[in-house]
Amino acid sequence: MSGIENALEDGSEIGGDPAIPKGAYSVSLGIAVAGFVGLLIFVFAFGKYGDRLTAGVDVACAEAAFRDGKDFEASGNYEQAIVQFRQALEGRFAVKEREYVCVRSIGEILFKLERHAEAVDTFRSLPEEAFGTPGSYTAYVTALVRTGDRAEAERLGTLWLAKAEEAQDAQQRLWAHSALGRVYLDANLPRKAVEQYRAAEGIDPTGDAGILVAQALRQLGRSEEAVQQLDAFLGRVTSGQLHEDAKSLRAQYQNESKPGA
Repeated sequence: MSGIENALEDGSEIGGDPAIPKGAYSVSLGIAVAGFVGLLIFVFAFGKYGDRLTAGVDVACAEAAFRDGKDFEASGNYEQAIVQFRQALEGRFAVKEREYVCVRSIGEILFKLERHAEAVDTFRSLPEEAFGTPGSYTAYVTALVRTGDRAEAERLGTLWLAKAEEAQDAQQRLWAHSALGRVYLDANLPRKAVEQYRAAEGIDPTGDAGILVAQALRQLGRSEEAVQQLDAFLGRVTSGQLHEDAKSLRAQYQNESKPGA
């Protein structure tokens, strides 16, 4: 028997080093085989169930980034809030509505920053099912008004108003009527604007809708009626900035309503 064969037989290392215990090669080989089989099982399992295995991590990361975004938003750090919300969208949410809220939050912050065109683009990236509540339209429609997209503002404003009426939400009804009033006033449709602003005034008699009714009446060429409207408003609102604004407009419209003016 050769020296190599003898070394293998008695478990000695080749080259004259200290002997390895007999059977150690068999044990090592068994461990290696078991490890390889385990690796194959892992690769197979990850290939088949990898999405499930990582989904929990993705959801946890998305939720953490979303919560951080809300914290930054609440503290007024809007730019960092946007960063966190966008990071959240790189993960996945367990519920689709949560993703919608995240995107809407970005749009609402952009609106607060007066980046109205960006806000509109953000809102437009969502399907209409993402706007399930009256409040979800507030920044979107107002941004459309500010960017001059009157047709889309009217369409979505009408949907907004319908949802607000269905929910019996007075605040959202007020805002929807006011937004539509602005759409019609800017579009030189003062009759429709008067209707919307009067509806808003009925919800909040001391808000700016009372002044906006007068502006729409004046656009119709009814300056005397606009003065009467402002007189009624001044009777309800006896102090503050709106009172001063109404008083200033009244003086202007009073001069216009005089014969020969």
